[in-house]
Amino acid sequence: MTQVDVWRLYIDPGDDARALVRSVLAGYLDAKPEALTFVHGVHGKPELESGGRLRFNLSCSGSFGLLAVTRGREVGVDVEQIDPRRAVGPIADRLFDADEAAELRSLPEARRIRRFFELWTQKEAYAKALGVGLSVPLERLRPTRGWSLVDLPLGPDHVGALCVRGRRPRVRLLG
Repeated sequence: MTQVDVWRLYIDPGDDARALVRSVLAGYLDAKPEALTFVHGVHGKPELESGGRLRFNLSCSGSFGLLAVTRGREVGVDVEQIDPRRAVGPIADRLFDADEAAELRSLPEARRIRRFFELWTQKEAYAKALGVGLSVPLERLRPTRGWSLVDLPLGPDHVGALCVRGRRPRVRLLG
């Protein structure tokens, strides 16, 4: 079973989230944060140059962030602050496939807004796990067999999703 740690990060304005990432990852590697070297994939996904099997992904929305850490499995995470102004109008038709857009239109407004962000974070987490970022249109992104999506319980103001290669990951929320 795949273990995934998801760290809740609270980032003060002016702080650098990368310093928090370095600190957390250094703990997993028993290394000094400043000794870590990062490289970037074709679409910009960061990874550790010599982190062995350690994989991670970071997402921030305002002062709240999530850092997913696992070993030997590709992982993506996304968090969004719920903002009803971003979930209205024809945006769903541009971001989601026909079935997803129809589902959103069928829901009462309060549920539709939250579901909009659930779908959004699921798609972004999958794109980040694949390492393609937003180079693939969101409406075409649905996890294929061999990937697991997990909605993260973050309270009433934020929605988060984790995507990891493999089945039935064990997720620990930390921080």
